[in-house]
Parts: sequence; C-alpha cells; structure tokens
Amino acid sequence: MHETHQAQAIASTKMAENPTAAAAQTPGFAPLGEPTLRQIMLRPKWLAALFAVLLIAAGFASLAQWQMSHAIRLDQENFVATEEPQPLYQLSPPQEPVRELAAGHRVIVTGALDAASLQLISERRNDTELGYWVAGQLRTADAAAGQAVAVTEQNDNLAVAIGWAATEAEAATALQRLQQHLMVSAASGTQQATPLQLVGRYNPSEAPRPPLPASDGGELYTTLAPGQQLNLWANASGDTFPGYVVLDADNAYTATSGLLPIHSPAPEPVEKINWLNLFYAIEWVIFAGFAFYFWVRLCRDAHEKEHEILHLQALESANSATQKE
Repeated sequence: MHETHQAQAIASTKMAENPTAAAAQTPGFAPLGEPTLRQIMLRPKWLAALFAVLLIAAGFASLAQWQMSHAIRLDQENFVATEEPQPLYQLSPPQEPVRELAAGHRVIVTGALDAASLQLISERRNDTELGYWVAGQLRTADAAAGQAVAVTEQNDNLAVAIGWAATEAEAATALQRLQQHLMVSAASGTQQATPLQLVGRYNPSEAPRPPLPASDGGELYTTLAPGQQLNLWANASGDTFPGYVVLDADNAYTATSGLLPIHSPAPEPVEKINWLNLFYAIEWVIFAGFAFYFWVRLCRDAHEKEHEILHLQALESANSATQKE
C-alpha cells in the first residue's frame, strides 16, 4: 500500500512537470484537439487584433513606398542644361573626344555644306518610323575667331544629319534636289559670301558598320561615324569633329531638300540610387511582415495556453479518479 502511494506521488510529480505529456497519457484524451488554431484566429478578439495589424502593416507599406519613390530618382544636380545653344568650337573643339558635357547639347556652328559629300544613311528611326537620313560634310570654321568659310578652303569637317525620309526613293530625290541647289549656290558665289549659321544637337560618333548594297548598285551606310565618313569626303583637308550634329528643323538645307526634320530629343538626366532610402524601404517592408508574424505568434500562444489548461484539467480529473480508487 505504501509502495502504491509512493508510485502515485512520483507519477503526479512527473505529470506536474510535464502536463502536456501527462494529459496525452490520460485515457480518452486527444491532445491538441479543439479549439484548433484556426478557431482561435476566427474569434472576434483575434479578428479585431488582425484588423489592427492590417492597419499597422498598411502604414508600414506606405512608408516603404514613400522611401522607394525617393530611392531612385533623376540626377538633377549633375544634369547639364542642354537646350541653350552654345558655340560648337567652344563646347567641343575638333580632334578632341566628345565630352559628357557636350554630348546631346544643342550647338551653333557656321559652315557650308559640301555637295559632293551628300549620302543616304539607312535604318534611321524617326520617332517610331524607320527610314533614311540625308547626311553630309559641313565645312566649318570658328566664326568667333574671324575665320572664313568656303567649301574649297582649308576648313574643318563636321558630319551633319540634314533630314529624314520614309523611303529610299524619297531620300534619294531630296538628296539630288539639295545637291543641285548647293551646286548652283557655289557657282554663283552666294554660298561662299554668306555661310550659314546652323543650330543642331551634337552627338557622339556611332559605331561604324560595313555598308549595305544600295538599290542603285552603290553602298548604303547604316551609321553616322565621322571617322568612317572621312574616308569618303573629297574635301577633307582640315581637322575633323569626332561627333556629328543633327540639324534643327528650321535650317535652310532641310527646307530646300523637302526632307522631314529629324526627331532629336534632349537627353534625359541619368537615374541614381539613394541607398539609404532603399535600405529604409526594405526595413519598413520587414516591419510590415513582422506585424503579421506577431499576430500569428500571439494566436499560437493563446492556442497553446488553452490546451495547457485543458491538459491540466484532464490531469486533475485523472488524479481525482486515481485517488478515489
């Protein structure tokens, strides 16, 4: 009898130390049954807590969105205003690489177009439509330094894109029209007496490519690379600009040829990443996720606590039944 009471005392001590395991050994008791975790979560108390968590997470998400909107932005501080035309010779002299400051900048240049240099450049997109450029060699001089400009004189060389046409036939017709006009002007001497002051956008050289066969049996280039074009120009004895100029719409050459103006938009400021804002945005997203985790953790704790109470109640019932026996 004494041994039986001693065994019961030892069993009671073990059950008190681990009520969950003890209740699991109780006949007729099913551990971790109802209420289930889902039932706990669907109770009004915890649904209200979930609504509060959603509000908090929404606040965190809005803060993350605000930080992200400031994490990636245009670098306006280092952006150079490109729309005020500057003299090309001052901005980027010939024989010097096109600097970042000059790339995409609108420039003013004084010069005369060489009629023999005109040619078609294919695969040129004007907005969304594919077509052809008419390009040529502009014999230039630094007007500010008082230099004269004439096709036959020792001047510098600048590649210019004059205008655009949708088809090769239209571009070829415009080229011939402009060529005839230039020849007549050169013969009368008006071109040498009054060189044109032109405005356009200065661009770095494109990568040269091998020419394609043209419909007339000649060669058709697909890029405007001054280094490549230099080999085709008959009157190219001076220095050469490494970039090329896309002429503005209101120039006399485009109007004479009947070509359409070339769409040449201003360069966009480069984007830069503010890493601190990006870090804060990630941090707010983590906080929003943690709010949901915290709610789930509280529901699980409530679920486990209720089952522990049920286990203890089952344990007490089992002890009472044993003592009565």
